[in-house]
Amino acid sequence: MSIAGKRSTQGDEYQLRIALHWLIQLLKEKSIQCIQINSTGIQAKDFSVTVDDVVVLYKDGRTCFIQAKKNQPNHTVWSLADHTLKEELEKACKQLESSDKAEVKFYSRSPFGELKALVETSKSFPNFESFLRDNSSKSLKALEPDFSY
Repeated sequence: MSIAGKRSTQGDEYQLRIALHWLIQLLKEKSIQCIQINSTGIQAKDFSVTVDDVVVLYKDGRTCFIQAKKNQPNHTVWSLADHTLKEELEKACKQLESSDKAEVKFYSRSPFGELKALVETSKSFPNFESFLRDNSSKSLKALEPDFSY
């Protein structure tokens, strides 16, 4: 097997571990309706699934979309300037815009660094608009497209 094939298999295994965690939650929590892995769509929902690794559907209509990344190369910290993370954040943004009852979770063995700091900083603002207006972090500017909508 090639190096790329081995890494892909390791990523698949990590994704299955995340799915297993959520399957256990399905057995424990009465609020979860079902779990999808590598989702291609949700029945009776009129939107595409862009964050598809694991999808948790709740009985009350909420949906949790999960992106699982085994790690960054050499287990380095994720950076907002990283092309892969940027693509995943864009997909997450589209997914969140698809439904007011959607949430997105990211899983990785590598720390999220700047993204985690950005999330923590955002918690001190009452809404997204004030966060964008008052945020002095240059790391936010590393994200394209412009999130000022």
